[in-house]
Amino acid sequence: MPKMTIIVGVAGSGKSHFCKRYAREHKAKAFLDGTLANKEEKRAGFDCLGEIVARLLGQNEDCVMDESHLCMEDFRNLFKEFCDEFLPEVEQEWIFFEKNTLACINNICHDYGKGRTSLSRLRALRGQSNDYTVPPRGEFPGSAQPVAVFDGYPPSFSGEEDAIQWVQETIDKLEAEGK
Repeated sequence: MPKMTIIVGVAGSGKSHFCKRYAREHKAKAFLDGTLANKEEKRAGFDCLGEIVARLLGQNEDCVMDESHLCMEDFRNLFKEFCDEFLPEVEQEWIFFEKNTLACINNICHDYGKGRTSLSRLRALRGQSNDYTVPPRGEFPGSAQPVAVFDGYPPSFSGEEDAIQWVQETIDKLEAEGK
């Protein structure tokens, strides 16, 4: 029976790194934000997740995926309903990252300093950090204790208020530059 592992967490939590490592360890295909890892294709986004997952599992291969839109409870529930209805023979394992806004902003700030200046990532972080909640354990198949947000970089901010202010100021700056 093929297995689909779904990684859920706020932008900057370390989902993609976790997804790649988990896929290697479990000899599975890794999808990052809806696109097969290590491809030069434009990221597909949540509109085609069902098609990608169904195609992959139709080949009877395990897959691991992260998709930032799964932070939105309504979308997450719709995606689970899709999997339950159309992929009943597929084992599901849901892995949720904890909600740690400060750590996520510190990670994104670090990446920003290294040239990863994606306006969409900053906007996603702003929205996800407000909306994301980790569902109770057992509500989704295989879900257990939430995974800790990656915190391997020296912190840029000591408090969440300053960090959130940096996000908004950076969004404003990038929008003013037309990026």
